[in-house]
Amino acid sequence: MSTQHGEAGVGARKIGQKKAIRYIILVLAFYIAGAILIFISRYLLHPNLFLLILALLMWVCGLGLMFYAAYIAIFNKKINREIDRAFQGAQAEIKVSEFLGGLPEGYTVINDFKCPMGNIDHIILGPTGLFVVETKSHKGIITLSKDEKILLHNHLRFEKDVLRQINSQLFWLRDELKNYSGTKAPFIHAVIVFTDATVDVDKPIKNVSIINKDLLIEHIMTKGSNLDYEDLWRIFNHLIKTRDKLKNNSNK
Repeated sequence: MSTQHGEAGVGARKIGQKKAIRYIILVLAFYIAGAILIFISRYLLHPNLFLLILALLMWVCGLGLMFYAAYIAIFNKKINREIDRAFQGAQAEIKVSEFLGGLPEGYTVINDFKCPMGNIDHIILGPTGLFVVETKSHKGIITLSKDEKILLHNHLRFEKDVLRQINSQLFWLRDELKNYSGTKAPFIHAVIVFTDATVDVDKPIKNVSIINKDLLIEHIMTKGSNLDYEDLWRIFNHLIKTRDKLKNNSNK
């Protein structure tokens, strides 16, 4: 059984919580602003035509704001979808972390590793090398475009460039370890794993392997490595120090 460090899904769950809080504040702000306008309009009711018109306009605007608050609370599917996706992503990361627990002794998994461009879902170190794993919770089918350069979800482009996302994490991690004088510049295997989708991709794209969660353990254990035990130990210690440093900086 592998050794695990860090709690999977923390970063995604925090994103979901922040989106939900911002959403609630927005709804309440519109509702309260509308209620205030309606309340004030009552005190402007006066035979004076100008004040009467002003009161009517404030009442209409206030009612409109309250209706808009109700609308975005109930019918704004885009915001609700973004919040749901963040929490689903957190659950997917937990599921992958549990799968990675099935790696044999000698493997170490670092979950939810904070980096300048967000969070690396999972970093794995072991006899078969160093891996960066990005977890996705999308449902449906994952394929490649006709020119085999673009990853597609249900035959459409992803809303976010997932290949660029993991490659930016990969390049940062590679530079971080390359600048670390205590070890060689290691080769890093990049993997995007889908927990709930059918993956119809049979080769890496832009040096990133695209697989289903059921193939993750086999994929990791069949790779090769130029790292020995001492290299892996130094890399692990450096990563833990880097993670703690980045966390401390973000908390200041």
